[in-house]
Amino acid sequence: MPSALPTSALQTDCPGESDYLRVGQMYVCTCRRTSLGNPPGQVQWVTSDGQVMGVSAEDGSWSKLNITYSLSSKSEVLSFTVNGQSGRVSTHLGDVTEFTCTASGSPPPQVSITRTRGVSVVATEESTTSIHHVIPSFTCDDVDEYICQVQNGDGVRQASSVVVGSSCPCKLQPNQPSSVNLTVSVGGNALLTVHLFCSPKPDVFTLTFTLGGSQFEINRQRYSVMYQEETPFYGGANLAMYDMQDGDFRQYTLTVDNGVENSLKFFFSLTKKSSMEEDNGRVVGLAIGLTLTALAIIILSLFVLWFYKRRRRNNSENPEPSRTQINYISSPIIADGVSNGGYHVYEDVDANNGYVSIDNSSGESLYISPRLSNV
Repeated sequence: MPSALPTSALQTDCPGESDYLRVGQMYVCTCRRTSLGNPPGQVQWVTSDGQVMGVSAEDGSWSKLNITYSLSSKSEVLSFTVNGQSGRVSTHLGDVTEFTCTASGSPPPQVSITRTRGVSVVATEESTTSIHHVIPSFTCDDVDEYICQVQNGDGVRQASSVVVGSSCPCKLQPNQPSSVNLTVSVGGNALLTVHLFCSPKPDVFTLTFTLGGSQFEINRQRYSVMYQEETPFYGGANLAMYDMQDGDFRQYTLTVDNGVENSLKFFFSLTKKSSMEEDNGRVVGLAIGLTLTALAIIILSLFVLWFYKRRRRNNSENPEPSRTQINYISSPIIADGVSNGGYHVYEDVDANNGYVSIDNSSGESLYISPRLSNV
């Protein structure tokens, strides 16, 4: 019999080249051909590099294969640079500044460049593996931490950041008042936090006051300033002045210097707390103390009451054995089991209680040991 080629087309329900599959999910593909030629051929699954993954059934008419796709569809940032540099970058004011972020993902992810402060989204593009953004002339308002973020259809996000700084003088953050007044008691400490933007970080703090048109610097032993960075270029200068005296209540100037011209000057004043305010504070403290004391007494009283009731309940449930009473009339002579001259003796002596009680008419009692009751 002469050979013949298959006359029917292949039929399959497998994903096509333009379909995207989820990572790790099981897909079942079936491939059929009703006519396999003569002699009958086989349906085979072959990878692009020639590896046979499966063959058709015995009759050669169809082939079914379970495939776990391990293709990586996770989106990730491959690189994020500013002027070709990564990490912490310094640029000059007025320079052209270029941001480049490259990413991978299947399907191509959404890529965005954002910043920690200021304008939240700088640039964004859909279904891409690269995004490019240019600042034509860099200013102090552009100083910030920039973030490249990618996101695929599964909602998986991944990000990388670059900190971009320049030489900019310190300035107050938008939520920081330009001047404040503090009320402090004599002998107390003045505490103040000034919220700043500085690039680079400040390293010199000077505290002064004006008297008679002259500027005087405060002794460094009377105050301290610690700068704590919250996010890149943003932080707080924590000022503490110690042991305030009558002559310390005036206006002060805190000068902040980060090595760039035009140092920042912050003004504040100290006001002495009035005696009425201090008295009110003491009254409030005394009231709180009395309230806590009364509460402690109430709790203690409730505990004592609870303990007393519990003891009475235990005694009622487990009564003590009754003690044998010997009524003493007029003479200490005891005759066993008889009445003699006004005595009466009870022989039922309770040895468990450890004693016998003998009472006379005057209310006096005598306690003797049970081992003497038979004497």
